Amino acid sequence: MASKPRIRLRAKILYAIILVITVAGALVLADRYLLLLFSQTPDRETFLMGIYARPDTWEDDVRINSMGFAEDVLSPEKPPGTLRVLCLGGSAFFNRNMATRLKRKLQEQTDAPVEVLGGALRTHNTRSSLIKYALLAKYDFDYVFIYHGINDVAANHVPPEYFRDDYSHFNAWYVRGGLLEHSVIARVLYDRFCYETPVRKYQGSGFASRGTFYRNISLLVDAVRSNGSIPVIMTFAYNLPENYTHEGFLESTVGYFNPEHYDAWPVELWGDPEYVKQCLDFHNDAIRRIARGKNVPFIDVEALMGKDLYWFGDVCHFSEPGTERFLQGLADFWGRR
Repeated sequence: MASKPRIRLRAKILYAIILVITVAGALVLADRYLLLLFSQTPDRETFLMGIYARPDTWEDDVRINSMGFAEDVLSPEKPPGTLRVLCLGGSAFFNRNMATRLKRKLQEQTDAPVEVLGGALRTHNTRSSLIKYALLAKYDFDYVFIYHGINDVAANHVPPEYFRDDYSHFNAWYVRGGLLEHSVIARVLYDRFCYETPVRKYQGSGFASRGTFYRNISLLVDAVRSNGSIPVIMTFAYNLPENYTHEGFLESTVGYFNPEHYDAWPVELWGDPEYVKQCLDFHNDAIRRIARGKNVPFIDVEALMGKDLYWFGDVCHFSEPGTERFLQGLADFWGRR
């Protein structure tokens, strides 16, 4: 017959086990409740990634699908014989329904079914794409088109002591690791109560994004290749004519072709004109060096688009004819694969 101390010990152990199970269950339920409360998607993985658009909505003429991106909703298993393409970038690769239009152009060149996931979203930069690709790599893409440039410039608008190579000074979601990638509770608490947005200083970090841009694109190329996909990197097209002024842009006298004023922004959103030009030249130089050094398929979009204002709606977003020219350039490149 067991002694009373031993019975008490067993009771304490059982109580501890029940307590742990109860707390764990409560945390799981709280995680699920917070997911429904703070997210538009029931997919925990997507929410914890944090870098997506609001599902099942419209952004101008672009339909955001249930995955939080544009165009196709992908199945976990790629259908046999299907060609899958992922687009990564910012608004310059998102606007004017680019994913849908690119899919049509690619489909014209093959009898195989084509699926395109428009992972390029407004305001996104190279850090955004690294985080997104970590989640999206499982979809077994054949090609990943990468078009970045101007949004990384905005990461420089902090004093140099606040600049971080992972851009965590720019966005709370760029802080990764530990519970933040596994717990909705931890993520909500961190974003709401722990993350501190640093003071902003216009162009305060100079050209600090130069090194980060090179590193992020290199890491992205390596990650795409490690998954058996083909990365395609591109220089970034921009147009800053000599007669550009902020007032002239607002009065539509600079010469950009954008009669509908579709997502048109003055260059000062990203920095002073000469500063933005220098920064983009640094980023484009990084793309060319990576293309040579890693032997990566490469499209010189800067050369393709040239400096004719007819192709541009502002410093970096394409006009309607410019969008057609850009997408045809990608399709022609893909057709020569």
